[in-house]
Amino acid sequence: MKRGSGRLGSAVREMVRSIDANRITGLAAELTFFAVFSLFPGLLIVAGALGSLDSIFGTEIAIASKSGVVEFLQKILTEKAQNVTDAVRELFETQSGGLLTLAALLALYTLSTCFATLIEALDLIYGVQERRSWLRIRLLALVLAVASIVMLAMLLTVIVVGPLVGSIGHGGQLARLAGLSEFFASIWNGMRPPFAFALLVGWVTTIYHVAPNRRTPWLRELPGGALAAVLMLASSYGFRIYLEMAASANKILGVLGGGLILMMWLYALSLSILVGAVFNTVYWKRESGISS
Repeated sequence: MKRGSGRLGSAVREMVRSIDANRITGLAAELTFFAVFSLFPGLLIVAGALGSLDSIFGTEIAIASKSGVVEFLQKILTEKAQNVTDAVRELFETQSGGLLTLAALLALYTLSTCFATLIEALDLIYGVQERRSWLRIRLLALVLAVASIVMLAMLLTVIVVGPLVGSIGHGGQLARLAGLSEFFASIWNGMRPPFAFALLVGWVTTIYHVAPNRRTPWLRELPGGALAAVLMLASSYGFRIYLEMAASANKILGVLGGGLILMMWLYALSLSILVGAVFNTVYWKRESGISS
């Protein structure tokens, strides 16, 4: 037992040293800067993707899905970020037309810039030298941005549409409208949380797999992906609890409002992704040392 706890403590200390040596907190701040600029343009495309639910589940579920996104942000950011959630609500209500618009192209550009920054950060964490051309990096960042939008739309569908399909009563009606049986609805209600978590783990793991300038088996990146997903969820709900306890007594939050809260939340998410990558480097370095 003592030997196991000693190894765990040693691993934690090594992670802390790696976080400090690689300036992870600073990299997370840089990533957050671009994430703030990418959030609303990205939601523009997500709104268009959710709009496609009209042809799949009907207008009722599509409207409920967009409302669910706003409610989810309200749960995480609390009432102090009401201006943020109001902006998202207005974005969803006024968004129209196809995805191939000037605004959508701008959204893809800002999102690809955010992922290009993430690629640079992961190269540093994994200790690899970037030899790919600028164009190749930007194309990879663009692919990751589009794939992330698809993943986010799927995740929101699972989180938001899931309760509508899987719940009893009104959900039963929606399940029948979608051509689903009530038996499927009950099974789906139980499978929804682990499936959503698996999507999140798979998304982060895939980023670790393809973003740095190196090639390793996908499963090798899974430990860090799982840790990052847990940290993202824990930091999101922990952040909400903190805001509920401290925001009423914090005049700074009252003055700066939702903008500061949004940046703090995105910083927590960015830090979680980078810490997961650090965990991969420490974990496999120690595994290699043990096996040798």
